[in-house]
Amino acid sequence: MNTRLVKASAGLFALSALVLGVLLSQEEPPVPEVSQPFASGSGASLPATEPETSDSSSQRNFPESTMEILKGESIIACAKEDLIALSPDEQIAQLEQIENQKALVEQRVAVSGDTSAKVVLEISNPSQDSESRISSLEAYVESSPSDPIANLHFIYSCAASANSPVCNDEAVSRAIASANGNSVVWAAIAQLRVSQNDLSGAAVAMRNAASSNMFEDFYGAYLDNIRNHVPIEENEPTISRLEKTLSISNLANRFTGRNLLSLASFCSEAGSTDTDVANACIQFGSIAAEKSSTLVTKMAALALLAATHNALGNESESESFNIEATNLNKMVSDQSLHSAFNLMSFDDNLADSWFHMLTVEGEEVAMEYIVTEATALSQDPSYDPCPVN
Repeated sequence: MNTRLVKASAGLFALSALVLGVLLSQEEPPVPEVSQPFASGSGASLPATEPETSDSSSQRNFPESTMEILKGESIIACAKEDLIALSPDEQIAQLEQIENQKALVEQRVAVSGDTSAKVVLEISNPSQDSESRISSLEAYVESSPSDPIANLHFIYSCAASANSPVCNDEAVSRAIASANGNSVVWAAIAQLRVSQNDLSGAAVAMRNAASSNMFEDFYGAYLDNIRNHVPIEENEPTISRLEKTLSISNLANRFTGRNLLSLASFCSEAGSTDTDVANACIQFGSIAAEKSSTLVTKMAALALLAATHNALGNESESESFNIEATNLNKMVSDQSLHSAFNLMSFDDNLADSWFHMLTVEGEEVAMEYIVTEATALSQDPSYDPCPVN
């Protein structure tokens, strides 16, 4: 029997739910837990039967035993009494299943010859340290020197292992050539220079980052590169396939936010000694906050902005960015979002639409979209996504 897990939001934004301190850690972030604050009914499963079909023109009253309107909300949710809580052993088995699926994806990628997907898998391995990652990525950047993702993550890894002999000016020049003016790459180079105790080089890189209006964090590319290799099980709901994709892609995405948080220290010090560099940090941070694809990256950009403004003595500006970060957390915790994700667990078309929006526009826009779309669907009396008992 196929099981639809009513924990959709647990895997979907799991990385975004990690506190910023994890990103600053020298250790790799853990594989996202099954139970996260995003999950309304996380760690629960529901027997899957196909939704009852209905004529779109009919005026339908949903049975109370099958459907409920959340208090204060207009988004339909499948009846909570149908949920079955997972035991600790079942939760462990679920995590093992995710790891097995990731291993299967790796096998499929290996035989596919898809170099881009291989790179995403390399950088999404949470157990791999920076030196091992440098060794793995070196072959990719040598064979495909214009690959922007491989070069960016080579620089990220070098920033954590700056003494590696391959983390040299040639590597930096290759990354710049592949970047096409991407400010994300310049920010990575800035942190590498900080790690190499080359503060003047870091200042130059930050000015270059600030002078570019291009901010590409490649989140959509991570999603696209992995999704086509995720195996599809018979009668598997769309949301389950998307969770498998995101369990890998979100791990690949963690480095950009971590890099911005690391730069916050450099930018804060610049606020006390070099206002020109501090202003470059603010200009770049503003671009990152506006154009980042994920909430983790945006919150890291806000932290960079708050720290730099604070060092410059701009207390009101610093506080405004802290408030913006707090509001993002409130948006993530909003019950409407939880309700929309639970609804998406049963509506494959809604899940596909959300994933497309996530890939093209990023997390924040996708979150606003899914709440709006779920609310509109819930107002249609012929809409019935829930399984029939």
